Amino acid sequence: AGGPAGSALAPRQLLRPFENLQPALSPLTLAALAQMGFSSATPVQAATIPRLLSHQDVAVNACTGSGKTLAFLVPTLELLARRQ
Repeated sequence: AGGPAGSALAPRQLLRPFENLQPALSPLTLAALAQMGFSSATPVQAATIPRLLSHQDVAVNACTGSGKTLAFLVPTLELLARRQ
């Protein structure tokens, strides 16, 4: 599954590798995600991370365990790192 201990609720065929998201995540972010056990983005993450990285507004309504927190934090940290 997408995260540690199979926490993602999405079926495997709906998951996208974080490496395939565009705009691309930095190697440092990808390594940190892999180190934490996250290999693929859930549908919520795959839909929101690219938009947030492109400075678009996003509103999400999804069930618990869908990856909303990571969908917000990954692009936030990525954008902060790009400013340095």
